[in-house]
Amino acid sequence: MQDNSHKSRWTIFAFGLLLILGCNSGNALNGLPVPSALSPSPTPKPTASPNPSPGASASPTAFPNPFPSPSPSASATATPIFSPFPSPSPSPSPTPFTKVEKFWFSPEPGSDHAEMFERPDEWSTARSKMDIMYIASHSLYPTCGPICKNNTWARMVEVQAFQKLKQWDIPLYLAVGSVKPEIHCDAKIYARDAVDLYIKGIKDNGGLVKGLTMDWPLSAGSETCGQTMEETANHVVNYVKTVTDGYALHHPGQKIDIGTWEGTPTFTADQLITWMNLLISKGYKPHHFIADFDHERFRREGKLPLMRSYLLKLQNYCRANGILYGVAIWGNDLRSPTTYYAQARKYAQEVKRATGGPDFIQVISWEYWVQKQNAGDVFPYNLPETDPLSHTHFFSEMLQYFKVPTL
Repeated sequence: MQDNSHKSRWTIFAFGLLLILGCNSGNALNGLPVPSALSPSPTPKPTASPNPSPGASASPTAFPNPFPSPSPSASATATPIFSPFPSPSPSPSPTPFTKVEKFWFSPEPGSDHAEMFERPDEWSTARSKMDIMYIASHSLYPTCGPICKNNTWARMVEVQAFQKLKQWDIPLYLAVGSVKPEIHCDAKIYARDAVDLYIKGIKDNGGLVKGLTMDWPLSAGSETCGQTMEETANHVVNYVKTVTDGYALHHPGQKIDIGTWEGTPTFTADQLITWMNLLISKGYKPHHFIADFDHERFRREGKLPLMRSYLLKLQNYCRANGILYGVAIWGNDLRSPTTYYAQARKYAQEVKRATGGPDFIQVISWEYWVQKQNAGDVFPYNLPETDPLSHTHFFSEMLQYFKVPTL
């Protein structure tokens, strides 16, 4: 994921709200783009105090109220991307339990990731249960910078990370850009990197990329690239075709799994369903979809029933359309590893209550973001799994939690 600017996110939100109040016709899903001059901010991660006092309660930066009452003058036909949230229906009873069968592990760039391949005995239990290792692809760039710390491409090759994952029979998935303003809003540039840098480069170093997840293309397209939903969909479909063709050249007879993720409250569940329907209509059905929720903000705004309804609605849609549905589990209380995991557990409980159990759980750490907020402090760290505050220990905890029916 990329760094965020909440100020610009809510500037964009206010712009969308003005569209509602000032227009009597039109559809912003396929109409006016967001001005490209606005700062990039595709991922709504809430901020936290960089150096909170010990024992102090969390006091994240206050957001503008994202749940305003719709104006009576708003046009009934206007459907902006950044629309006010609807009023949630009464909180439903817990969805019938479904045992989660697949678990993805995602250490972020600044953690002790490379060391995992030098000290495999320190996560042998978690490794034996790991269905996917999911790596943020920007950590594989030679110029990743300080957020990657020691986890450079050269270092990952040195510790034989790609080769060992293949030997251990742990499929490797990468989080990738397809439409992203950091390099270019035209997806063909990212498609070239996916084929040449990742698919070929990892193959040349004894590994195998089995899947890619496009990182918030709808958000980047609409917020920072000034594209309509239709335009972004065309870029995404072209990206998928280019990568699929390139993969076939390097791995004849094999298929790569290409999915996507987006989140809320940037988008409502209905808007994300509209997005996926558009992709399907253009010939690309995502292999998987990951729901990325700013759960603490829903909690802070008293909108947990709405979050649960979104989680379930997206799950029902994905299952009806043959798309694997996953939820990213993470925390953002950055005072300490203890508070981080306590918050992540609360979210896991909400996910289980709402969905009964998605198709897969992604245990992910926003390590690079944590570093930025905490002046370089690294948590959650990955090793050893015997440490209750390690990421591998939490992975095993989530594996057990989502395999039993109790909340």
